[in-house]
Amino acid sequence: MFSVMFTGVFKGVFRTLTHQKRYAAINIVGLALGVAVFLVMALIVRYQLSYNGSYPSMSDVYRVDEAFRQPGNAPFETKLTSFVGAPFLKQDFPEI
Repeated sequence: MFSVMFTGVFKGVFRTLTHQKRYAAINIVGLALGVAVFLVMALIVRYQLSYNGSYPSMSDVYRVDEAFRQPGNAPFETKLTSFVGAPFLKQDFPEI
């Protein structure tokens, strides 16, 4: 039963490939492009999630953010901090 079904499907695919070559080429190129984009995005996500994984005690690593507060504006946070706060952090957290 399955062989009859697959035979009919393959006949339809073969007819489409032979009679509508441009349409089939567009579909195949689109599918290949979609798979390629998915694989590249999966590799990027995997790299971003495992970026700091090589550190032995990764659970003890923290990032310090700095918030700027200017009058009349909403606070602006950035991941870049100045070295001015380092002595205060050492004073408050001696394990640094």
